Amino acid sequence: VEGVPKVLLNEKPIFLHGVLDQGYFCDGIFLPAVETEYKNDILRMKELGFNMLRKHIKIEPAIFYYYCDSLGMLVFQDMVNNGSYHFVRDTVLPTFGFLKKDDTKSRVSKKRKVIFEEHMKDTIDYLHNHPSIIGYTIFNEGWGQFESDAMYQKAKKLDNSRLYDSTSGWFTQKESDFDSRHIYFKTVDLPSAEKRPLLVSECGGYSFVVKNHVYPKYANYGYGVCKTSKELTDTIIAMYDKMILSGIKQGVCGSVYTQLSDVEDETNGFYTYDRKVCKVEVSELKNLANRIFNAFN
Repeated sequence: VEGVPKVLLNEKPIFLHGVLDQGYFCDGIFLPAVETEYKNDILRMKELGFNMLRKHIKIEPAIFYYYCDSLGMLVFQDMVNNGSYHFVRDTVLPTFGFLKKDDTKSRVSKKRKVIFEEHMKDTIDYLHNHPSIIGYTIFNEGWGQFESDAMYQKAKKLDNSRLYDSTSGWFTQKESDFDSRHIYFKTVDLPSAEKRPLLVSECGGYSFVVKNHVYPKYANYGYGVCKTSKELTDTIIAMYDKMILSGIKQGVCGSVYTQLSDVEDETNGFYTYDRKVCKVEVSELKNLANRIFNAFN
C-alpha cells in the first residue's frame, strides 16, 4: 500500500493489535472448567481494545475457534513445538543480538521432523474452515526449528489462503510472510518494513503480582516488575508509545503483547490466573487501542 508492505483484511489494511494467549486455566489447566470461559477471555480482550489473539503453542477444542469466529476475534495460530529447548542458545543469546543460524543444519532427528510435519498438516486441516484464523506461526524462538523455508513452502501448499510467520522471534531464514521480532526488556527504534510486513510478534510482559490471586507461593516471572495497577498500565502505554505507535509510520503491521492472563509463575498477564482481577486500567487500554488504530489509518 503506497510502497509499504501491509496486512489486508477484506482488501483493507488492518493493524493486528494482538495478545499472546497460552490458553491455560487454574481450574482445569489445559481446559477451563466451563467452555464459556473461552468466550469470556475473548470478550475480556475485546474490552481492552484488542482485535487478535496469538494462540501460543497449543491447539484448542473447536468451540474456542467458533467463539472467535462469531465474536469477531482474529486468531494467529502457533504450531506446537516439537524438539529440544536450550535456555542459553534459544533465549539468552538471541536476546543479546545473536539472531542468525542455518536451520538446514539443525540437529533434529528424522522422527521428530516427520511428527512435526504430520502435526502441521493435521492442524491446518482441522482449522481450515474457521474464518477467524488469519495466519500460523510455524516455529517459535528456535524450539525444534529445522528447514523452516521448506516447512513454509509445504504449509503454503496445504493452505495458501493464510499468512505464515515461519520463525517467530529470531533465526529468520528466507521464506516468511513477516519480518517477525520478539522484543523484551527494552524499547527499540524499529526499522522500516521493506519486503514484508514488520510484526512485533511478542513484547511487553511486565509482571504485577495481585495478592491472593497468584498461583505460586514464592516464584514469579515477567520482563520487568510493576507494583500497582497504575504503574503497570502506564508502563504498557509507554512501551506502545515509544516503540509501536512510533513504528507504525515505519511499516509495523501489528504487535502481540505478552500476555492475556498470568500462567502459574508467569505473572505478566492482563488478568490474574483465576481471571478474577483485571490488572490494568480498562479505559486507558481502550484509549490506547483507539490511538493505535487512528494512527494506523
